[in-house]
Order: sequence, then structure tokens, then C-alpha cells
Amino acid sequence: MPDEIELKLRVPPDRVAELKRNPLLRSLARRRAVTHHLTSVYFDTPDLMLARNAMALRVRHMGRRRIQTLKLPKGQGNGLQVHRELECEISGDRPEFACIDDETLQAFFDGNGIPGTIAPVFVTEFDRSVRQLQLFDSDIEFALDLGEIKGADRALPICEAELELRSGNPRRLFELALALNGSVPLALEQRTKAARGYGLLTDTPPRAERARPVLLDPEMTAATAFTAIARNCLAQLRANEACALDGQESEGVHQMRVAVRRMRALIGAYKPLLAPEAHATLGHDLRWLQRQLGAARDWDVFVEQTLTPLRMRLPDEPGLAGVVGAAQALRETAHGTARAALAGDRYTRLLLTLELWLDSGDWARRADGTPDAVRPEQAVTLFAQDVLARRHKRLHKLGGKHATLDEPDLHRLRLLGKKMRYVAEFFRSLYPRKASRRYLAALAEIQDRLGTLNDAVVTRALLARIEERLGRGEDVGKAMGVVLGWQAARTEHDLAKVGAVWEDFRDCKPFWKG
Repeated sequence: MPDEIELKLRVPPDRVAELKRNPLLRSLARRRAVTHHLTSVYFDTPDLMLARNAMALRVRHMGRRRIQTLKLPKGQGNGLQVHRELECEISGDRPEFACIDDETLQAFFDGNGIPGTIAPVFVTEFDRSVRQLQLFDSDIEFALDLGEIKGADRALPICEAELELRSGNPRRLFELALALNGSVPLALEQRTKAARGYGLLTDTPPRAERARPVLLDPEMTAATAFTAIARNCLAQLRANEACALDGQESEGVHQMRVAVRRMRALIGAYKPLLAPEAHATLGHDLRWLQRQLGAARDWDVFVEQTLTPLRMRLPDEPGLAGVVGAAQALRETAHGTARAALAGDRYTRLLLTLELWLDSGDWARRADGTPDAVRPEQAVTLFAQDVLARRHKRLHKLGGKHATLDEPDLHRLRLLGKKMRYVAEFFRSLYPRKASRRYLAALAEIQDRLGTLNDAVVTRALLARIEERLGRGEDVGKAMGVVLGWQAARTEHDLAKVGAVWEDFRDCKPFWKG
């Protein structure tokens, strides 16, 4: 095939032997596994010109043979890693640019003086066990790689399986991965070996990423728009995995949780079009994932937005240091729970199932002949207008009583506003940007003002956990009182502005009308 299409799966080291003996792999294999020891040397310029242009150039040692490969990404829109691969056998250990048959690339290399400045930057060395599989109409190469990536006097382990489509239907890669994950817990690996090698070389920790704008075409059907929006949410989720697992930056968990909430808002908006199984499965698993990430996010907000500024203001407050220490320890435990969930088979199953449904369209409800039923082939503009109008009406009905709402109803109002904001952002590209800007800004203000009330509710629960850990000594009790007082002052400050914020929102014209 002209392009390399593959799915990478991290394998727990203690389950490698079990995966090798997997009955399904044995039943699909057309011949016995073949094992090779592979050493690949990656090359780049001193300023990493190739990496900055999303290229990876390697020379692989296979016995006496030298295979040069240049890889260029072609996108991951459907959850698979797709690369353009230019490969040739060369005579020596250094790259030979003359064998790269592409005039545009040759001009790029020559124009930047790359052939004369490249040098080895890192090395991968691993044993690869390969099996050729036949799954229905598709030929798949299953490769199990065990070894390490070495660079900058450090090393990263390699323990992963690659499912590469040699011919046939890309969907089979997801189906096979799901079946294997049912017996051996696997995790999707989004980064190539080259990407991990460059990360090792530059010692750059993974960064959190916000959601990118959803771009819809008014000519789309409601079903096509669902796929585009779901892939956008999924891309945000996957883009923040490495940051959340790394743990150096709390924003990774936050952005993953935002992605889950966006996906849940999408599932809710599209309920009339979703097949019952898809709605139940996704709803159940997304709620589970949100809970696994939720405690870590709650402790992050509490430590960073309440305890840290409070300690700076009151550095000598007795008992506050103990509260902070206990919060930090409980925060680490919560992040450990989140990391375990992301490395587990349930999260992998959720991702693979969602990718498979998006690829096949099996998420959509089948037509039942009901005259008034919403149909997937309906124009997205009509579908969006109906969804936005219904949610706008529901929000206005509750928000109009904001002055008399108790704490639980104010929390419900915040959630309605948040869901309305997500759904409005999904469809905003169908309408003039200026028309939607004020509406979305007003929704964000409602969310922010009511957010401190939610923080206060969460704080009470977290302080109870700290009290269980430390006991209720005099200093601890006083410090907890200070925290509650600080939180109460912030809450009152923001709730006092809810009326004015709501008036601003009420004056916004629904941007989907006209």
C-alpha cells in the first residue's frame, strides 16, 4: 500500500507472554511468527529541521542490509496513524537523499542545506516479532516490539504492539484491537517512536491542548455533523492524554475532563438520532471517565485556586501548612486514580468503540417509520436550530427565577448554561461569528459566576476528607474555618453579580434566528 496505516497499542510488560499466546492471534495467523532484532538510527539537523517539519528520517539496520525510511504524517482523522512512507535500500549507514523520489522534498532538503548537516540524534533498538494475519477481507501485520529508545544519555522502554493494515478495510484494525483488549489490557499509543525519541532528546514535557474550533458546512447532514463534532471532542481528549499521564501540569486532566463534558453534551443533544445501544454505552462510559478524572480536577482547583493564594495571604496561619500537606497527598492519590483509569482496558475499549462507531456509522438510530422522527439525513442547519432553541428555552425558564433559587437549583442552572455553551460552540460555525460572540460570552460569564458556588460545595467535601486524615485539632479546625471563610467571601462576591450577568444574557439575541 502507498501509505502506512497502523494502530499502536501499549502492552503491560507483565502481559507480553500472555499476548504472544493469545488464541485469537494464533487462529488468524497465516504462518508462524518471525522475530528480528532491529536497530534504527534517526537523523536530523542541529536545529531539528526535519522534526519541526513533521518528518522522521531513519536508517534501519537489518543484518547487513540498510533500509532508509522517510515518514511524513498524513493525518489521524479516524483514530489511526497514517503516514506517507518513502523507503529504499542504501549501501551505507548514513542517509542517501538521492534515492528519495520526490522533487518537492528534494528542493526542501537542498534549499535548507539538510544533506550536509544531518547527524544521528537518537536510536531505537528492539526485538520485533511479526505475524501475518487474515481477518475477514483484510490482511494485517501484527508486530510486537520489545526494547528501548536511547538518546541524550537516557532511555525509554518500548513494549508495544503495532497493527498495520497491509490490505483491506481499516475498520478491521479497531475490531482486532477490541478483541485483543478483551483478554489482555492494552492502551492506545498516539505517539510514534520518532515522536517519543524527540521528546527524550529535547526533554520537553507534554503540554495540554484546548479544543480546536468545530468547523461545519451548512450543506452537511445532521449525521455528518455529529461525526465531525465527535471527532473534534475525541481529538481534544487524546491530545491531552500524555500530559495527564505525565502529571507535571494539572491542565492536562482539566482539558481531558472538558473533552468528556463536551462529548456528553453532544450525546445529549443528539439523543433522538442515537441508536439506543450507542446512547447507553457512551453515556455510561463517559460518566465513568468523568468520575475518574473528577477527583484529580477537584483537588487541583482547591490547591491552586484556594489554598495557594490563601497561604500567600496568611503565611503564618497555624494549621494551614498541615491542611496544605494533606491536600497535596490526597491530590496525588486522585491523580494516581486518574492515571490508572487512562492506562486501563476500559478507557481503551471506550476509545476503540467510539472510533469504530464513527467509522461505520453504527451510532445512528435506524429509521422506524415515525413521520415526525428526527432523521440523520436532515440538514444540520434545521437540526441545530431545533436543538439550540429547545435548550435556550429550558435555560431561560430556570434562569428567570435565579433570584429565588436555592443552592442545588443554582448548580443545575450552571450545568444547563455549560451544556448550552458547548452545544452553541458546536454549531456556531453555521452562523455569522459576530452574532454568536456576545451570546457565548454571556454564557461564559454565567458559568464563571456560578462556578465559585460549586467550588464552595466541593471544598466542604474535600475538607471533610482532610479532617479524616488529620483529625480535628485546634489548629486544623481554625485553618479549615479560615478556608471556609475565604471561600464564602468569594462566593458572595460572585453571586452578587449573577443578576447583572443574567440580564446581559437575557438581552442577547439567539444567534441562530434570522
